[in-house]
Amino acid sequence: MENYTWREGRATFCLLVTGATEEFASFVKNQLSGDYYNSLAGIRESFLAEKRFEDVEFCLCVIAEEVLYALVVGGASLVLVRGGARTSLLKTLKSTASVVTGYVEPGDAFELETSAGKRLFTAQEPMAEQVAIKQRAARVIDRLLEHLPERRIIIHGGEGNTRARKASLVGIILLVVLGISVYFGVQRRADTLRREEYSPKLSEARHDFEEARELSGISSSRARELILRAHQTTKELKSQGVEDEELNSLASEISGFLGPIAGIYEEPANVFFDLSIVAAGFEGVDVALSGGELRILDAAGRRLVGMEVESKSTNVIAGPDYLPDALATAAYESRSFILSTDGVREVTGDVELVVKPDWSASDVLIAAFAGNLYVLDRGNNQIWRYPGVSSGFLEKEEWLGEGFTIDVSEAVAMAIDGSIWTVDKSGDFKVYSMGAPATFAINGNSQPFSEVVDLFASEESKFIYVLDRGNSRIAVSKKNGDYIGDYVAPELSAATSLVVSEEDGLILFLADSKLYSLEAKHLESTSDEGN
Repeated sequence: MENYTWREGRATFCLLVTGATEEFASFVKNQLSGDYYNSLAGIRESFLAEKRFEDVEFCLCVIAEEVLYALVVGGASLVLVRGGARTSLLKTLKSTASVVTGYVEPGDAFELETSAGKRLFTAQEPMAEQVAIKQRAARVIDRLLEHLPERRIIIHGGEGNTRARKASLVGIILLVVLGISVYFGVQRRADTLRREEYSPKLSEARHDFEEARELSGISSSRARELILRAHQTTKELKSQGVEDEELNSLASEISGFLGPIAGIYEEPANVFFDLSIVAAGFEGVDVALSGGELRILDAAGRRLVGMEVESKSTNVIAGPDYLPDALATAAYESRSFILSTDGVREVTGDVELVVKPDWSASDVLIAAFAGNLYVLDRGNNQIWRYPGVSSGFLEKEEWLGEGFTIDVSEAVAMAIDGSIWTVDKSGDFKVYSMGAPATFAINGNSQPFSEVVDLFASEESKFIYVLDRGNSRIAVSKKNGDYIGDYVAPELSAATSLVVSEEDGLILFLADSKLYSLEAKHLESTSDEGN
């Protein structure tokens, strides 16, 4: 059995090990850094992965900033001795390892034990803080003495007056010292009470997170519930103004696993393209994607721009000279369409009016699919199809089969992948397949929809994407309704339109005169799954 104790800065370390050489102690020391929890977790993973450590028993304790970080391995155990009572913190079996953290109180001691023996490790951090308080008090007194005025003392017939003055000065200094001690004592007590208030919640969040990681490959729904609960707890503690190194470390760890375990990807979006480069004042409000090319509409400027997703090369498809106004855009393969108040125009070599309306342009949505043009008419509560022919489009016809009724009066977005998908502001979906209504709902959605503004689906995409601006998120589900996850980014609070290129692994959306992108990370975790 070997025993090592050392200090680095304000941290105290104790290592009790059986069945290992000095090389092992050096290995452990080299793995330690200021982020002690992650350091111990890394040592734990190394122990479990390397066979050369399978006969090693050890207990490693670190006390820093009144917090204990401990790793117990291979049959070793750790006991807390507090106020004469003994509490078992960890006891491991051969080839197992566990990490524990907690706050240290004055007088605490820890009993480290392996099969070869035990030793007592006493927390020194409170003593160091007391010394620091005294040092701060001494510095304050020194400053006070520096500012006291020098006085000439004339002795008349004895030293009585001098002694009185000295006694008064000593009394003042003692009062100052007492005041400083009381102040720091009150602060220390307040900090202790504050920790006692939030420490149970922090420990519970840590436990939920660790359990979520262990269950992620066994029970995905339970793992998701646990990590979301841990995530919510850390957010609440931070919103309450809690400043704690362990809290920050835990929040960072949880953030890294939210995607793989819960399908929640929280990160700022990247600027894919600054539209002001195309033209000063260019403000994209609607975007369509087909054949690897984007169509971006600037309604106020009456301009339509094309952009290759892969190369980001741009070209102006139509400008204000050819458009009386511009409300929305649609695309299918190489064809581009613009909705104006006087109908739908197709932009080729010329800008040609191909559909003259008997509906209000301000009350419709348009889409193009398989050479046909579709108009969702909220005012007449109908979906019209304009069949495409070589010379343009034929007269409109009702798309829904005879005998079926629909309700699209509140729809804010439409997408077509063979079926027609519609959604209203509150996230109520209406899906129509083969001319008939179909049942659809997202199962397991992380939260209710708040303000849905757009929807994306295509014949190439495996998933449905819903732009929920009210929650600053894009919700993703399979086309059978199984919820996949959320992309959360602050830029989404101003988003107006989105498209997705699963082939390129990109989610693209318009906001604040820029085209933003998010990496479609859910495609990695679902690459081996079917629809």
